Amino acid sequence: MKLTTTVLATGLLLSAHSASAGQPQYFGYYANSGNTADNGDHTNITFIQTYSIPNQQDAINLIFSELAQAKARNLKAVIDVHKLLFTTGANDSCPYKPNPGRVLQWNQFVDQLINQGYLVPNNPAASTVAAFYPVDEPELCGLNDAKGPDGWTTRANPILTEALSTVRWNASTANVPIAAIVSARYSKPGTEGLTFGVRQFNWVGLDNYGANDDEYLKQINQLKTRIDTNWQRVILVPQAATNAPGLDGWPHTPQRMYDFARADGSVVMLMPFLWFHPQGLGTRDIPWMRAEYTRIGSEIKYAP
Repeated sequence: MKLTTTVLATGLLLSAHSASAGQPQYFGYYANSGNTADNGDHTNITFIQTYSIPNQQDAINLIFSELAQAKARNLKAVIDVHKLLFTTGANDSCPYKPNPGRVLQWNQFVDQLINQGYLVPNNPAASTVAAFYPVDEPELCGLNDAKGPDGWTTRANPILTEALSTVRWNASTANVPIAAIVSARYSKPGTEGLTFGVRQFNWVGLDNYGANDDEYLKQINQLKTRIDTNWQRVILVPQAATNAPGLDGWPHTPQRMYDFARADGSVVMLMPFLWFHPQGLGTRDIPWMRAEYTRIGSEIKYAP
């Protein structure tokens, strides 16, 4: 789902969004860096993506630039922080490996967030930061489940667990939700999938751009059986772009996705992929879809 061109349960999470049917808490677009001026009128959260940014400092600079724009528009933000927690190949290629300096670099980054007013520890209402996003589709980047020490049992990948622990060990970010989106491959058995790793995240999304509405929502319901909805929440990531590599089939029906989100109290966010697509047509450039998601987003953004 990347655009190459461009400790677990906490009372804080549950108090921020109770598991009862109604409006999802958030509406915003995946990989929305640079677009809040265009869609901030009908979103209440933005996704700050740093894939393909050349180095860590450039990624951090982009994060703070986007946070400033989000705060100015009274938006929350999900922040892609993979460059702080992992090392990757050229152009963020997989597999992901541990960043040996992650603890120090994370703590310094958090201090910056606090000092600039984007993170108020233990006060999500006052914070621009709503969630951290350590890795996209972990199961496709070498972070799929692993064998346990006994060689028989399966467990979450230790590299993934240690990276998430870096966030949770910092007292200022221990209660901030950690989010990820997985592909349909996560459900493969054994070490091919992420059925243990998916339980590590507070918010879990699923993308499948080859599935029709019924198939996609069936997979969302299956995902819910693999997580603990007493404390974990679901992100709907419907296809909202076309005519681009990797986007099979037709975009998912906006109203169908919205109806599901409203009826299911475990859904914390509706996050279409994608507002602007550099290689195809995103929601911005599909008039009927833009009208639908503008209406839906406005209902969520301005809900009483």
